[in-house]
Amino acid sequence: MNKWQVRYRWCSFSSIFLVLIILLFTTMPAFAQRVAPRDPVEPAQGKPQPKLLARPAGVVARQAVDEKSMGALIGNAMRLWRD
Repeated sequence: MNKWQVRYRWCSFSSIFLVLIILLFTTMPAFAQRVAPRDPVEPAQGKPQPKLLARPAGVVARQAVDEKSMGALIGNAMRLWRD
């Protein structure tokens, strides 16, 4: 082999190696995002049921409600709803 053939062979091997390295690093994030399988030793559990609070026994007295803070709360909720 002459000098040019050796250089051509070296360049072709290094190009193939570079392409393989690029493919390895670009596909690695896709494999890292796989979902882990469930542990078969533990049985699958359903969704936890929320604990519901009991309804108020009677009416809420008007004196027990702070009108300014309730108005501000409703105003903020309406502003967020419009946006």
